[in-house]
Amino acid sequence: MVGRADTTMTQRTWLAISIGWMYSAQADTLSAIDCLTHALESCTTNESRECRALLLHCLADVTYRHGEYDEARKHYSEAVQIYHEMGHKEGISRVLRDLALIHGARHEHTEALKLNRDALQLSKDIGDEGGTAQEYRMALEHMTEAVQMYTEIGNKGYRAAGLRDLADVHHHLSEYTKAIEYRSEALQTSMEVSDKGGTVFVLCGLAWDHCRLNQYAKTIELYCEAVRISTNIGDRGVRASALHNLGLVHQFQGRYDDAVQLYSEVIQAYDDISDKLGRARTIKSLGRLHRVRNEEEEAIKLYNEALQISIEVGDKLGEAWTLRNLAQAYRCRGEYEEAKRLFVQAIHIFTHIGDQSGKMYALRAYARVHLLQHNHDDSIKLYDEAVQISKCIGERYEQALALSGLARAHCHRGMHAQAIEIYADAIQILTEIGDRIGKAKALSGLVDVHRRQRNFENALTLYSEALEITTDVGAKKGRANVFGRLGDTYADHGLNNEALSSYDAASRAFGEIGHRRQAASFSEKASEIRRRMEETAP
Repeated sequence: MVGRADTTMTQRTWLAISIGWMYSAQADTLSAIDCLTHALESCTTNESRECRALLLHCLADVTYRHGEYDEARKHYSEAVQIYHEMGHKEGISRVLRDLALIHGARHEHTEALKLNRDALQLSKDIGDEGGTAQEYRMALEHMTEAVQMYTEIGNKGYRAAGLRDLADVHHHLSEYTKAIEYRSEALQTSMEVSDKGGTVFVLCGLAWDHCRLNQYAKTIELYCEAVRISTNIGDRGVRASALHNLGLVHQFQGRYDDAVQLYSEVIQAYDDISDKLGRARTIKSLGRLHRVRNEEEEAIKLYNEALQISIEVGDKLGEAWTLRNLAQAYRCRGEYEEAKRLFVQAIHIFTHIGDQSGKMYALRAYARVHLLQHNHDDSIKLYDEAVQISKCIGERYEQALALSGLARAHCHRGMHAQAIEIYADAIQILTEIGDRIGKAKALSGLVDVHRRQRNFENALTLYSEALEITTDVGAKKGRANVFGRLGDTYADHGLNNEALSSYDAASRAFGEIGHRRQAASFSEKASEIRRRMEETAP
């Protein structure tokens, strides 16, 4: 159970642990305890704190195996305290995971759940792949046992909480259908005990599960119900949060005017309850809306306001995310050096506060700037780092996005075989987790590889699948992008009529969602095709 120690560990500590484990393996528990206890007596200085924590962890493991749960818990707790003082997240995570075993063995499932959740979060933060995988397995085991116990004793409130926890883990694992199953059960239980606050909480989680599966109609229905209930019970903060998320869904669908209206209402709601962080989060979402509509000036203005709020209240996480968003806006304006400067700042903060997820997002966006500057080797290196982090923290959706970026970088580098292989990995993940829009984007990227290889038939087949997906799920921007790329493919092969039809469709689709720059670009391409056809007409 004990983790690998740093190089600062003394030979004496390692010798004591080795001898202790040897005795323990021979079922000579008393000799093992004596050996480790004696070694602890020499670990009394600040310089030997990590040695002491490791010995305590080992001693706790031995006493736990001997059935002395109270004694083991005391040693685990002291080890956790030392690791906390040192800021040693990996040590804390591993001890908490083992401490949870004691509570599980004593059927104290609520405490075991809490410890497993804390250990899981720490492992995600530090990118501990092995630890995270083990914590997921243990967390699911304890959560399942807890739900069963609460069911047997008839405690519906705790049962609903346990079901929510199960759903959260499955959601993080990108197992959205399984998450929906558990959260739907939690919703029913919360409603049975008339827990309106819990019902709203479950509704919002359930809505996000459906959103991940691109089931937007169901997502909107659930968020609207959450807004209705939170309004009735007078919880203005929760209501504002649900409205914010509802705005995000409209934004995903390309319904920008509806999203702007909701964001304006949410900002006012957060101002009414003096929630500065809520205001900052919503301003960032509004800024992103302007960015995707190519309104970078307005986006930068909003991001700077959100950044100032984050700095004022000391929200380092919010500051890092806002810097990343601000960098995205400068990238869209073509100001790549300023974008890179801001990305570096964001990555530094994410690294300093131990947020691996945020660092992964920033690395992926930073890699794209290098790709746009044709710095292919740097781009590949950054995308690969993002892939490794996403694998470590179990974010399969983000892993697929990072893989798609990595494939694109290989494609631009002329490494087409590698690009096709990496895109295949991304598409497999997106298919498995049920993200059809993500799959359509990856398919479109794969088409670019086939276009560069002059493989016209494969390109058309993949575009047809991508167009079918984006049309089916109502992804307006995605559908517009597919039409545009399809036009490029037809134009490459001199099929002017087909290219003209696709470019016109792309221009209309982008115009409908307010993307004026893209609409104008494809309109110009259509005009060029018309001129070409007129020049070659008999």
